[in-house]
Amino acid sequence: MGIGIFALPAGLIAAGFSEEVQKRKQEKMAANLQQSANYQSVKMLAEIEAGFQQNQSAIALHIESSSDLMKMCVLTAKEKLGNDFQNEEIIRDLAIHFYNEAVRKFEL
Repeated sequence: MGIGIFALPAGLIAAGFSEEVQKRKQEKMAANLQQSANYQSVKMLAEIEAGFQQNQSAIALHIESSSDLMKMCVLTAKEKLGNDFQNEEIIRDLAIHFYNEAVRKFEL
């Protein structure tokens, strides 16, 4: 009877201790998994940001070169029509035509 009195509470205490250890292991694994997922999310966001910045600089370069080309086309149109030509719409239309032709030839 003495052995039963000591064995029963010891078994209950050991079972409770084992459950608590398992619970803490699961919480730690869940925290590590969450931290890993957060790291992956931050890494993906950084990669997206880098790609966006790269695209942004490529677009800026394209716009800058396009504007330089358009300036040259306007100057060429003014030279063809003469600087005294008063109708800006015709100069603009001719410059756009020159620009489109230059871009089309460049793409080929």
